[in-house]
Amino acid sequence: MTKRTRLFLFIAAGVLVTGLGTGLVASYMGLQTISLIGSGGPAELAYVPASARIVGFADVREVMNSDLRQKFREMHPQVGPDGSFETETGINVETDIDEVVVAMLAGDEGQRPLMVARGRFDATRIEGVILEKGGRVDDYKGQRLLILDETPEAAALTFAESDLAIFGRLDAVRLALDTKAGTTNITDNAELMALVRDSDDGNAWAVGRFDAIAGNGRLPQGVVDQLPPINLFAASGYINGGLRATIRAEARDDAAAQSLREVVRGFIALARLQAGRNDQLLTLLNSLELSGDGTTVAFSVTIPAEALDLLTPRATVPGRQAGAAF
Repeated sequence: MTKRTRLFLFIAAGVLVTGLGTGLVASYMGLQTISLIGSGGPAELAYVPASARIVGFADVREVMNSDLRQKFREMHPQVGPDGSFETETGINVETDIDEVVVAMLAGDEGQRPLMVARGRFDATRIEGVILEKGGRVDDYKGQRLLILDETPEAAALTFAESDLAIFGRLDAVRLALDTKAGTTNITDNAELMALVRDSDDGNAWAVGRFDAIAGNGRLPQGVVDQLPPINLFAASGYINGGLRATIRAEARDDAAAQSLREVVRGFIALARLQAGRNDQLLTLLNSLELSGDGTTVAFSVTIPAEALDLLTPRATVPGRQAGAAF
């Protein structure tokens, strides 16, 4: 299989991962699981500015408790978080966080994303960890801020509510607090919220401006150059014992959408041709579905639990790399 074909087969997962840009759940599963609470989105969106370029909501507890996650842990018990986030903040993703909103703000492409996490936090212990590592305490409009370093892009952590932590660049954390205290937030962004409402049929979604994930090397430039003009994207999915996911693109116009459909059809046909008798790859390819009309192009994949048994790479054994079947 050529590198170009392999790249296409996994670009859907790549869009979901890079769209969220957090790495919290990705360190466990390779993608972020996201859930929607009602048509207006989760309450944590009240802290996200209307100018956000990408937004998503991760139900950390649901992905950690899913059959797929448990199966992954049994097969790869050595794979887990690298501990950097806990070392930096004193927060353990596995035990402390239940839900997390992640947003990329305007002008912050390539920078630390804003994270709003709901869970159980020992604020006194966490503050002690940060102070021991050279952090300091500051006040912002009556809100206690824990500033982790003194760099120009200093990271900060605050507990805006007893069970809610905000983490990100210092200026972004301050903006999040101002947003909650103000009258407008991301729910007033009709363009993105329309995508959110259309992505609430699963327990995973991420929505945003396509150029926010296409720039700064998040997608290979060679791939970006080959794609017709795309304005918006929405990635949604459902993870339990199996996996169902859809990536939708809103092209600039009908002609661009038709061109994008032709590109996707061509890659699927090429991948099937090169798959030959590789049953594992054919299982994945046969679940792909292309749909959409007008300026919308949708690309879906459904993999039942039994098929994931074939697709999940075996643990590495001497002389063989995990996933070598691909």
